[in-house]
Amino acid sequence: MQRPLVLFSIALITGIITARACESYLFIAVSVSIIFFSFFMFFNSLKTPKLLLCGIIIFYSIGAFNYLYIYHLNISKYKEFIGKQVVIRGFVDSEPNIKSSSVTYVIKTHEII
Repeated sequence: MQRPLVLFSIALITGIITARACESYLFIAVSVSIIFFSFFMFFNSLKTPKLLLCGIIIFYSIGAFNYLYIYHLNISKYKEFIGKQVVIRGFVDSEPNIKSSSVTYVIKTHEII
């Protein structure tokens, strides 16, 4: 294989997209095991390097599990504030993003009261 980093990058992106679509650790674990067994059953007779196949599986699982971990970490940070009125101390960090019916800003927070 001439460009293994391209395959690794595609595997990483595919893992992130899959994790975003399903949002389940169990589904990712099952899909990693299915990919593992299918790669080694179908590509065992070909002359593809085993290290390349292992790298694809590793990058897929890194992308998926890292996305899910960060996603759940961010969600759990703000769960206690759902439905409550809060005061945010910080500063506006970006120019306004004006769309047809809304204006959004990126706010860097120091604390949420």
